[in-house]
Amino acid sequence: MKNADQALLSGCSAGGLASILHCDEFRSLLPKSTKVKCLSDAGFFLDATDVSGGHTLRNLFGGVVNLQ
Repeated sequence: MKNADQALLSGCSAGGLASILHCDEFRSLLPKSTKVKCLSDAGFFLDATDVSGGHTLRNLFGGVVNLQ
């Protein structure tokens, strides 16, 4: 990877969330000259009010954020 011109980190569903969370770390592993992109395919979970008026996803993923 030290000779890579381009690098892509991607994931789908939960892997998509992981690609968002680890994009900066992935970038740091490669030379500054490498073009790096991160793709989250169906892993972006919106922080929106649910049908009951609560924030289910905020509460669910709060632990993930605290780990960072």
